[in-house]
Amino acid sequence: MSDEALAAVAQHRMVVYLATQPDQPASHASARAIAQAAAALLDAGGLAVKVETAGKAFEPAKWRQLLAFEETGPLWELFVAVAIKAADGASFTCGMHNLGLRDALVRNLPVADAIQLLRDFTYFGVTEQPELAAGHTFSVAVDAPVYQLAEVASQPYADDPDFANPYGMWELRAKQPEKKSWNKWFSKN
Repeated sequence: MSDEALAAVAQHRMVVYLATQPDQPASHASARAIAQAAAALLDAGGLAVKVETAGKAFEPAKWRQLLAFEETGPLWELFVAVAIKAADGASFTCGMHNLGLRDALVRNLPVADAIQLLRDFTYFGVTEQPELAAGHTFSVAVDAPVYQLAEVASQPYADDPDFANPYGMWELRAKQPEKKSWNKWFSKN
């Protein structure tokens, strides 16, 4: 957010919270409904939107710009934060539960690489809505590293009800390339 927008927010005198029904599963439709309700509050004079469950904030113009698209990709941009750093050095996402999906975590990658991998994987999950299961693999390209999905037993933010993901979390584990036997690489003519 710009300095001007932050200054305006610092002077606010009222906060309005929007929430879904706790017993209703989150989905793309419920996220879009909340986003539209937030836009209506902006139209009524609101200064900004903060998505508490992802730790993201938006100025009105950016919120409206993303909401104007009918595709699901902009919902990812509104409701998901990428590459938060855990105490153990792992990078992870937060907010996928707003869309009814699992968050993701990756270890042992430089921050820039972790951010890109997590962005690609979670964006893929939101826009393509694949059926994922432990053991499935993911790669951003044919010649890129392959990651195998594993379920995370303890989420980095499990103690915070705003951030804990009831749908769970995937860990992307680097899959070692298969070892090729000598005769697969060499043949006699």
